[in-house]
Amino acid sequence: MTKQRYVAFLRAINVGNRYIKMAALRAALAPLDFENVETFIQSGNVIFTADEQPLSEIEAVIESCLSDAFGFDVPTMVRSAETIRTIAQREPFGERDDKTNLYISFLKSQPQEAHCAKLYALANDIDQYLIEDGQLYWRLNGSSRDSKMSNARIERILKTKATNRNVTSVRKLVAKHLEPV
Repeated sequence: MTKQRYVAFLRAINVGNRYIKMAALRAALAPLDFENVETFIQSGNVIFTADEQPLSEIEAVIESCLSDAFGFDVPTMVRSAETIRTIAQREPFGERDDKTNLYISFLKSQPQEAHCAKLYALANDIDQYLIEDGQLYWRLNGSSRDSKMSNARIERILKTKATNRNVTSVRKLVAKHLEPV
């Protein structure tokens, strides 16, 4: 079977009462048939190599493993290294200045068009949105304090789990862990 490099983005790790040290996270995943398991920063990013298989199967295995290890659900969104490299290069809204942030929400499932339309209807001078290939690109013009959007609200509108990362973090992850050989 062909091996593939993947990234698992874990939702709500190290917020509230859900603190997990990255060494404990790597140890919890050790029984799985993954190779070269690494973590990146403290927000629940796991990079690993595994047999090529449907992403939903990998997500289910990781979620079950982490639930058993830590006693709470950890929604997991897995993407291939190739997909993450593509996402990291995207500037879907054009050039940004130093007051503009780009966030990527990794979605558990592709939302229905009606739910996407509800989110798009909330776009304004501060927040712009683009849903593409299982990701929400969220351009935030200014401070997050100026926005009325949050991950919880995104999930309610789109009717799917999501976890957000700043594009800067995604690009650093790629540079450190996913550069092609």
